[in-house]
Amino acid sequence: IRLEEIPTMLETRINDFTHELKRWLVNTFREDYSIHLALSGGLDSSSLLISFSKYFQLKSHTLELPGSVDASLSKKIANKVGVQHFSHQVTESEIKSALSNAPIQCEDWRDFNVHCAALNIMLGKKIIKDSGKLNIIVTGDLMNEFVCDYKEENYEGKRFYKLPNIN
Repeated sequence: IRLEEIPTMLETRINDFTHELKRWLVNTFREDYSIHLALSGGLDSSSLLISFSKYFQLKSHTLELPGSVDASLSKKIANKVGVQHFSHQVTESEIKSALSNAPIQCEDWRDFNVHCAALNIMLGKKIIKDSGKLNIIVTGDLMNEFVCDYKEENYEGKRFYKLPNIN
């Protein structure tokens, strides 16, 4: 994979996922479904927001975390795209609980992915509590593999976290 191919590749994956979800919803949709997007204001979630807003009525959500500008940035992005946005407060005990549970539920135990899993756990709980419907919650944490300094891990002769060959 060449670096200049990443935007097209990302757009293709998002479009494929969006179309597959749309197909699934057409076959199984119920009036009590509600579609939500975890919006951090980053490249992944913002791309998903733009793509999904073309096909679905959805709501976007962000956590209000101390010292973070994610919530204000996400609200601006959602407003620009025309999607309703919700910011959710979290307590220190909610953060500690999510950080304790994230490594158990996470497919990847590297620190940034545990961080993303913890945020998604907290956000999912807030969405479920507030919506009262069956929820489809979409998150986007793909760019970590492309832009962070991750490396593959070898353990007992097995390779984990295979990454694209990008300089």
